[in-house]
Amino acid sequence: MKKLFYVFLLLTGVWQCRQADPPALTGPEAREIALEAQTALGQTLKAKLQSEGAVEAIGFCNVNAIPITKRVAETRGVRLKRVTDRPRNPENQATPAEIAMMLRLQEAPDTTRLQREDMEGIHYYTPIYTANLCMQCHGQPGTEIPQEVLAVLAKKYPADAATGYMPGELRGLWKITLPLTDKPRQP
Repeated sequence: MKKLFYVFLLLTGVWQCRQADPPALTGPEAREIALEAQTALGQTLKAKLQSEGAVEAIGFCNVNAIPITKRVAETRGVRLKRVTDRPRNPENQATPAEIAMMLRLQEAPDTTRLQREDMEGIHYYTPIYTANLCMQCHGQPGTEIPQEVLAVLAKKYPADAATGYMPGELRGLWKITLPLTDKPRQP
């Protein structure tokens, strides 16, 4: 009987450990991770644009944007990606729930972070706004985006929907996911 009691206690302890809430990110931490990724991507892309121009920057972004983001995610112990309702890269297509988050941000532009939870984890979203620098590849076709850039975009991204933006417009979201696991998050 004593053995049965200890087995019961052990199983109860294991159950309670599995039910514990995952370590959460604070709003400032989520924004910090998004800013770190935005800075890593933005500085690298800005240097490429200045040194080699928009045509070469497209090729660089095509190959390096996701790995740069992945490096930040691995360093921070989270999953991280950019999502948008108008993707250039189909891997960045926002889900209906993420599009709803974008609409919420458009209605309340002072919001700096949104959060939702599902079976995959806790998701934090921070906005990505277009800057003047972005207009060379995401601005108005034919005026801000030269024809040679449009030709390269059409070749690399046949289903490109990521043009026609204005400076300061909501371009997408950084999605920071804290997975639901038993493994602690690495800061």
